[in-house]
Amino acid sequence: MSLINENLANILKEIPAIAKKEKGSLNYNFRGVDSVFNALHGLFSAHSVFIRSEILNVSHDRFEAVSSSGKLQITHVCRIMVRYHLSTTDDSTTFTDGFAEAFDFSDKAAFKAQSMALKYALISMFLIPTQEVKDVEVADIQRATIGEDNTGLIASVNLLLMDSKIPAETRQITANWLNTKNPNAAALLKTKTKLESIINA
Repeated sequence: MSLINENLANILKEIPAIAKKEKGSLNYNFRGVDSVFNALHGLFSAHSVFIRSEILNVSHDRFEAVSSSGKLQITHVCRIMVRYHLSTTDDSTTFTDGFAEAFDFSDKAAFKAQSMALKYALISMFLIPTQEVKDVEVADIQRATIGEDNTGLIASVNLLLMDSKIPAETRQITANWLNTKNPNAAALLKTKTKLESIINA
């Protein structure tokens, strides 16, 4: 076994569970980027493992929508594929790939996507357990009420509307509905599911 694989195996033996302690805007728990990095930094240092990233593919889109208040809202979307090379002191190396998609209303979409890609690549590589019994369920989202921040769901619906499989009429009707009706989380989730069924048909 190469030294890098031996060191990674030792990290795997020692890595703790990382609970989902952070709270999302729709009242669900998740493991934040900082929680994962904090848990792994000491172990990587102790076992002389370091990472360098190689961006394999990146794309950036932006789309505009007019909010119910008449304000123009620009959403930036970044999709990124990164290869992470893990090395150790004898120059032995291995790699794992990470993919992520992130949106932002300003200039942080690329930074968010990079952080998420690394987080999920590490979680997958080390099979990091969580102390949670279950992940967020649809029912948790449906319990959200009108007036709560549905930004994430709205952005998800907008991203689905960009797919070429969505008929133009459906795209226009849904976009107008988003901009004028201020839909709640349950309605947004139902719309998201319908759009996904069209795309996956």
